[in-house]
Amino acid sequence: MAITVNANGNNFDRSTIRVRAGDQVAATLQNNDSGVEHNLSFGLPGLGHGETCRGPCSTSQTFTARTAGPFFFFCTLHPISGDFIVDP
Repeated sequence: MAITVNANGNNFDRSTIRVRAGDQVAATLQNNDSGVEHNLSFGLPGLGHGETCRGPCSTSQTFTARTAGPFFFFCTLHPISGDFIVDP
């Protein structure tokens, strides 16, 4: 499953991402905030933080959503986040 999250005005363009357990997720952050660093991280067990980049830029990561449950996606540098739901 391919997901793109846009950062603009120190906000993400979506508040919820929903996938199924076992899905391979290709997540891209499109950082549209000129001169501002952001990353896209997911609060899943065992998954590290996403790579930061100074906008305008994009970064991508691929992972498998192994564990069902409610989690978060977030920027580790700014207080922006959303719900990352992994359905069974």
